[in-house]
Amino acid sequence: MNRLLLLPAFLSISLALFSQDVSYFDNPVNRGDFADPSIIKVDDTYYVTATSSEWAPHLPVFTSVDLINWEQIGHIFNEKPEWTSHSFWAPELYYLNNKMFCYYTARRKSDNVSYIGVASSEGTSLDFKDHGPIIEYGTEAIDPFVYEDNGDLYITWKAYGLDNRPIELLGSRLSSDGLRLEGEIFSLLKDEGIGLEGQYHFKQGNYYYIIYSAKSCCGPGSDYDVRVARSTSFRGPYEKYSENPILYGDGKDYISCGHGTVVETDLCLRPQTTRYYYSTKVNNVNDSFKGLTMYGDDKNMVAIGVKNNKVEVKSVREGKKSILYSNSIEKGDPYFKIEVERGRLLRFFYSIDGENWISVNDSVFDATHLVRWDRVARPGLIHIGDYNAPAVYGYFELNNI
Repeated sequence: MNRLLLLPAFLSISLALFSQDVSYFDNPVNRGDFADPSIIKVDDTYYVTATSSEWAPHLPVFTSVDLINWEQIGHIFNEKPEWTSHSFWAPELYYLNNKMFCYYTARRKSDNVSYIGVASSEGTSLDFKDHGPIIEYGTEAIDPFVYEDNGDLYITWKAYGLDNRPIELLGSRLSSDGLRLEGEIFSLLKDEGIGLEGQYHFKQGNYYYIIYSAKSCCGPGSDYDVRVARSTSFRGPYEKYSENPILYGDGKDYISCGHGTVVETDLCLRPQTTRYYYSTKVNNVNDSFKGLTMYGDDKNMVAIGVKNNKVEVKSVREGKKSILYSNSIEKGDPYFKIEVERGRLLRFFYSIDGENWISVNDSVFDATHLVRWDRVARPGLIHIGDYNAPAVYGYFELNNI
């Protein structure tokens, strides 16, 4: 089944590509030692924390309003909880009933075993009160993650990492106040001998997904990567993706790509004048159409993009579709640009190298009909095609002329 994905006003993405202040960014957005990040959004602010290991104060907290510019505002613990000794790893933030919870891993002072504790603060005060260990399981319990499914809270974690048996991701129901386990512990996913940890859960359509990490997490030779599995039930069984991994480093500038958090956000990038241009690079040419659009509504839009190595300009006016331009190109990842004059007069361009632009229309395209009675037309990205032929973009840029 073909799907139409439009991103003119709202871009729901796991990594922010831009903000109102900058067109796009260079990684890293937050420099330094910041392993196992966990991020949540409360009102208009993002909060993130990460592993601090042996460094105190424990578990640093940063905030941002755009996912690009970050400011450190404190720590989860200025003094370590009484039950802990060291090794503060993989904290997980969760917001519930006007409280911020932090589920974290630390070694228990009495036996040096890593278990999972929980602390909470009122609102976003960061005045955390520790409630002690919540998961004391086996010879190690690490990497907590909290997930809500149909009104029930669950917590999952990595188990058996120090035992002579396959590692597993285990789960249990959480009490409604988030402070204790309820019911039987169940298994979600088992290791294949390459490692299994750092899980993140989400649901899309009829499937529950686990994003998880495998291989070696640490050190200069790290080959840590990110993988995915899915199931029609949160409790499984889960089917691992046949083309895993889905994210991995290059062994040079980027290594140890793993144990992160997906964050969904609505980002809106709007032109500040009536004279501007916007551009993008398509990173994967396949059976779907993807590129740039100027969008009025589902019956009035125009777009330039690529499908199967053919560049096209498509127009939809009062529901009637037409092709304004079509030309085959050599294999590669094309760039696209639309220049806008007076907010509605459009010129379309494409490029093979991102420097030499080819104009596809001799005269401007008048997009007046895209302006609806209650809103202006919006610039953005577009994908028309099947979920199995997704769109991948290298960047999105909007600048005034």
